[in-house]
Amino acid sequence: MKMTPMILVLFAGGLTCSCTSQLTSPNSDDSINSAEIKDVTKISEPKLKSESSSAVMELPIERVFELQQTDSILLIDTRTPIFYKLGHIDGAYSLPLKSFEKSFDKSKITLDAAVAEGKKIVIYCQSEKCSDSYIMARALSEAGYKVSIFKGGWELWKMSGL
Repeated sequence: MKMTPMILVLFAGGLTCSCTSQLTSPNSDDSINSAEIKDVTKISEPKLKSESSSAVMELPIERVFELQQTDSILLIDTRTPIFYKLGHIDGAYSLPLKSFEKSFDKSKITLDAAVAEGKKIVIYCQSEKCSDSYIMARALSEAGYKVSIFKGGWELWKMSGL
């Protein structure tokens, strides 16, 4: 099977998704039909638990804002560098999912420093339809980090005027 990078860029007054999750194409060519894309968007979303659980959890925008204002958060932006440069949540650390494996050792220093300072690690992507944050959250959780997801992502943050 051939691995095809998925980058969705939709125009409806602006850019709306920059997910880079890998799709496996069942065909020998590079084409991926829309039915396959719809199915893949639901693959990586695990059942999230409440904030008191040790598993990956989802945080609402109000809680993310509160943590940001008190400098109690390490926000990780999983989008590609171009989307990060176009706009991101203030103070967010860019760790694109596409280069996660290559840059994890370097990023571990930042993650460990945040944990030592008692900060909550929160991952976000472009929007709630982007699965990159779920994939990264699972990987970081398996590496021993307690992480949360801001499901609304950059789109919700920007729409809220924050």
